[in-house]
Amino acid sequence: MLFPTSENSTNLTLPELDLSWVFSEGIDSNDSANLSSNGTTDDMYEYIYDLDAIDYIPLEDALPVTFTYSLTLLVGLVGNILVIFSILYYRRMRTTTNVFLLSLASADLLLILLCVPIKVSEINTKF
Repeated sequence: MLFPTSENSTNLTLPELDLSWVFSEGIDSNDSANLSSNGTTDDMYEYIYDLDAIDYIPLEDALPVTFTYSLTLLVGLVGNILVIFSILYYRRMRTTTNVFLLSLASADLLLILLCVPIKVSEINTKF
């Protein structure tokens, strides 16, 4: 039975959520400047997303990013080539949905082949 009837209905209530921590008084904008000057973790997490603005990326930062991009390139190449091959090779796979998947896989393959190597070379020329 999907909906409870009057005989077997139970009182279903949701528990109260304590959201007082969301609305409590926090650090105002004047205090945040004092916190970062005291050497807390705020100093450690300043990110610069514009690679043209920095001249040097440390090797310990460039290696994990290069590894992640390389793994993305490898998995993307193998996966998309397998999808394209299976749809083109097996005649029974040529349905309307799979033709859309073929288009998506080819666009993804093109994006991976163009964008990932450019980004890796941009990062690796900075260290």
